[in-house]
Order: sequence, then structure tokens, then C-alpha cells
Amino acid sequence: MEEKTSKSVVEFIGMCGKHVTVNMNHVEYISEAKAMDKPCTLICFTSGKKMFVDAEYTLVKGILNDFMVSKWMHMKKLHLLD
Repeated sequence: MEEKTSKSVVEFIGMCGKHVTVNMNHVEYISEAKAMDKPCTLICFTSGKKMFVDAEYTLVKGILNDFMVSKWMHMKKLHLLD
């Protein structure tokens, strides 16, 4: 379903069936949605663009949470090194 390709980029399947790459650094928020009468996740970016992905909300939320925790831990580590 999803394939992690780097620390901040995740690949999902879009609602049209094509693979889409999402840079988690640019995600503003996500929400549960329905497209083509099918449950999916709406990803909203800091640029204002929006994308529906064929993935359960809980899965996308877990990936985003893991990314945010990892990013926070990295920033805290850098702060401690100062």
C-alpha cells in the first residue's frame, strides 16, 4: 500500500490508481474523506494544494505522526549538541 522511500517522502496510491509521492515536510493537515464513494484520506499541503490518497486515515495519520516525532527528536538532538 505505501512504501517509504526516504525519511520525509512517502509513496501512496492516488484515487486514480497512480503512485503519488508525498513529502511529509509539506503536509499541513489530513482528514478522513470519501472520493468516488470510497473512504480515503485527504492530504492538504502548506501550498494550498489537496490530494486524495487511497489509504485509510489511521494509516496516513500514523505515518505522519511517526514523521513528526522523528523530526522533533532530530531537532531536540541538534539543540542538545549546541
